[in-house]
Amino acid sequence: MFNIIDKNMFNAYNTLNGMDRDLLLIAKDDEFGRKLQDLGLLTRKRAPKRSGDY
Repeated sequence: MFNIIDKNMFNAYNTLNGMDRDLLLIAKDDEFGRKLQDLGLLTRKRAPKRSGDY
């Protein structure tokens, strides 16, 4: 029984370890993704300046 569990844990760890490296490579230089995120940024308009009424 422990051999099956050990094998499954080993396979899961190897899969996650490989995905970790792949995600780091993708995130390393994702210019297109950064441009898409920048397009979605909201910019607030400045409030009008108050006159010297106070």
